[in-house]
Amino acid sequence: MTEGPDDRPRNLSEYRAQRIAALWYTTLLEYLQALGYERVTFERHPSNRTAMIFQLNHGCGREGMSLDERWGPTVKTVRFFGTDRQAEFDRRFGFEQYRD
Repeated sequence: MTEGPDDRPRNLSEYRAQRIAALWYTTLLEYLQALGYERVTFERHPSNRTAMIFQLNHGCGREGMSLDERWGPTVKTVRFFGTDRQAEFDRRFGFEQYRD
């Protein structure tokens, strides 16, 4: 536990309760969509369940997994801004037996 600028104790659960990451994440995605981005991808270590669940709950889908000599295994998720992009991704790479 650390002391905040106003000498109040701060801990991770206190910040999580404020939903700062959710607000930042949704604001970032809205901004990127307004700039004309078609998709955003994220990569993280497979053991980072918190990030994975958070991104899946905010519209990202699983895209794949890779193995990098620097970082080890990583899981990749993607968020498409246009429904046509998501539909084309599903058409090309989707398998009915693996649908959510």
